[in-house]
Amino acid sequence: MELLDSGKLNPLDNDLEAKMYELIIEKLKKIGYLHYEISNFAKKGYESRHNSKYWKNVEYIGVGLGASGYYKGIRYKNEVELSDYYKKIDTAEKPLMEEELVSHKDKLENYYILGLRLLNEGIIAENNVYLEKIKQLHRKGYLKIEDDRYKLTSKGLMFANDVFVEIME
Repeated sequence: MELLDSGKLNPLDNDLEAKMYELIIEKLKKIGYLHYEISNFAKKGYESRHNSKYWKNVEYIGVGLGASGYYKGIRYKNEVELSDYYKKIDTAEKPLMEEELVSHKDKLENYYILGLRLLNEGIIAENNVYLEKIKQLHRKGYLKIEDDRYKLTSKGLMFANDVFVEIME
């Protein structure tokens, strides 16, 4: 970001960036990689288990310097500076740099956004404030219904950030 802001690096053209992404998807699929999450590919059976809890919006505990976690409805991040981290531990404090209570609305929003990132799993749209948005995205061709679940289409994959913003609005 610093190089872009300073003008030392020019941003990529969106069309070129999309073509490069499509080429990566095509080449990796040809050699047997599964495109299982928007920015992740793996051989079958070697998908990231570490990140899957995050994508599935399941609680997890982050331990150590700079670790993040989500536990009992609270997202948190531990101190990133060693001195701050140990100072808090020495005074019997939790070594937290930040923490946030996740509201019901945020939890629902995360389910839809993170669930759609999982390309082969998708989401089940329930009758709540997001249902009409999901149906509208389906009508626009950004989502498809497969195995009773909404999943990103190829078009939806290319415009995923726009899809996520529309869900959040």
